[in-house]
Amino acid sequence: MPIFHHILGQIAPVATVPTAVYTVPPDLQAIVSSIIVCNFGGVTDKFRMWTVKAGEAVSANSIIYWDVESVPGNNTFVLTGGITLGAGESVYVYSLNGTSAFNVYGKEER
Repeated sequence: MPIFHHILGQIAPVATVPTAVYTVPPDLQAIVSSIIVCNFGGVTDKFRMWTVKAGEAVSANSIIYWDVESVPGNNTFVLTGGITLGAGESVYVYSLNGTSAFNVYGKEER
């Protein structure tokens, strides 16, 4: 089974809109090894993050971070871990000010 290590997704979402940064393609599984949140604005930004099952919507059940305020202006927050996802499952992100970029890294395998 081939394993692909790479950037899984990158996005700078508009303010206050939960947006999918990565969805696992059909017939694959993924392990998210890190997510980097870079606040490129001059003021502190809050962010939110969800992991969402295939066919479901963002909800309270899928929250993994809520209004994290530890990203001052022109700084970075790094999440490291092993978030496992199956085909069709997604990582959604949200930026209060629209001044944060999200980069998702990991591996996919068949």
